[in-house]
Amino acid sequence: MLFANSLRKIGIEARVEAAPWPVVNSRFRDKNQMHDMVPLWKSTYYADPNNWVGELLSTRYLGVRNNFWYSNPELDKLTDAALNSTDQAERTKLYEQASRHVVENAVGIYVYNTNGTAPIRARSTASASRRSARARRCAGRISSRPSLPPVARSAIGGA
Repeated sequence: MLFANSLRKIGIEARVEAAPWPVVNSRFRDKNQMHDMVPLWKSTYYADPNNWVGELLSTRYLGVRNNFWYSNPELDKLTDAALNSTDQAERTKLYEQASRHVVENAVGIYVYNTNGTAPIRARSTASASRRSARARRCAGRISSRPSLPPVARSAIGGA
């Protein structure tokens, strides 16, 4: 309601709909049912820029990870080239260009982003599965802080 009230102050009427996650998630998969705005939290699944700009906004992930239904050939060219390159300097340059594209084209509204990292020490006596479970518990504590990165998808594909 706070968000809707803030939008009303700038002349935008919003209807807030509460729905269980399975309903919201199923609408992500269907472009015609997707809401115009959805507060959304996203976690890093792996340490690579493709996890963010590539999977969130590339056409190849439409309806799977790209729930904004944003599709742009220029962005796809950058993210595809970066994804297929093994040269880290080239990948950095391409993902920086892709990120600039996202900002310059107002693709999304990013409200908050946590910067949480935690040292994890693997004990020589711990098994790999125990270390993995410990890492998941630690990651859960880090990622459970309040966060609303990609907020909305507008009629032109913003998120």
